[in-house]
Order: sequence, then C-alpha cells, then structure tokens
Amino acid sequence: MLLAISSWDKDHACAAGFSTVLLCTADGGSSWQEIRSLPLSHGERDFADNLFQELVLLSDGTGYVLDDLNYLYKTHDFGQHWQEFSLADVP
Repeated sequence: MLLAISSWDKDHACAAGFSTVLLCTADGGSSWQEIRSLPLSHGERDFADNLFQELVLLSDGTGYVLDDLNYLYKTHDFGQHWQEFSLADVP
C-alpha cells in the first residue's frame, strides 16, 4: 500500500507506504523501480510494519520522509540513503 508520493517534475516521482520499499519512476510513471532503502522502524517491528505517511523529494536530490511514529529522515541522493533527522539539529 502506498500512502505518500512526491514528484519534482513531469517525469520523476517516488512513492512510499508500508515496508522499506521506495518506488520511483523516471518516465512519468510508465515504469517503476523498487529501491529497498527506507529506514527500519524504531522499536521491535518487522520491516513490513514500517509505515511512511509523508514524502517530499526535491529536484536537487534532497528529501524527507516521515513515519507513523513521527520519526523524520533525510536524504541527499534521491532516496538511496536515509539518515534520521531532528528539527533540533537545525540552526
């Protein structure tokens, strides 16, 4: 199930939902690539119990994803790698 989608132009978009899978397209949705890159949930939940509610990806590769436990993660490479992000770290 996909709950969040973000596009940064007419050809590129990614979608997230349950599990650690990020689905991305570079051809306007004609085909999708599965990337198992989303972070595992905190606590003792199985990867399939991950639930990502919000996703924002920008054309420079920066992006954010928010899980159902309100943990925020940031990427600098279009979702290939994610790091936990805290708003307390923002100057």
